[in-house]
Amino acid sequence: MSLVPQLGKDYVKLPDILDQFTNDLMPAKEQYSNEGKLLENCLSKNSAQMHYYDERRIRLHSLVKFFRMEVDRVRGVWYTKYNENYSRTLSIQMINKYIDAEPEYLNVYKILIEVEEVYEDYISVVDTFKQRHYELTNMSKLRIANLEFSEI
Repeated sequence: MSLVPQLGKDYVKLPDILDQFTNDLMPAKEQYSNEGKLLENCLSKNSAQMHYYDERRIRLHSLVKFFRMEVDRVRGVWYTKYNENYSRTLSIQMINKYIDAEPEYLNVYKILIEVEEVYEDYISVVDTFKQRHYELTNMSKLRIANLEFSEI
């Protein structure tokens, strides 16, 4: 289910959505820590935890794409205004400079940056779980190798 319809008018529900996603990241640091945990428990839980955060990352990605489109839409509206309704012909560089200073454009761009920041946090957590998977797999292989060479 996409998060875009849940945003509400003028994105009033976005702070709550981002807060929920940020709060869901809190237990991740404890989850990907191996200290004091049994290898078997870590192996059994790692895939489920990685899947959970990856699923959340995918949902956030839809918001990132939406706000990228919003930035482009607002830029396009202002480009048209400056291109068609200005008394003299402006160069593309001048139009872009004027657009970059528009409060509406800056507001949507700031929102995009906030959403991308939370999205990047999720990418980092998923990558950490992937690295943890490799680490746990290597540890398991080492234990199996040690058992094979031990005398009974």
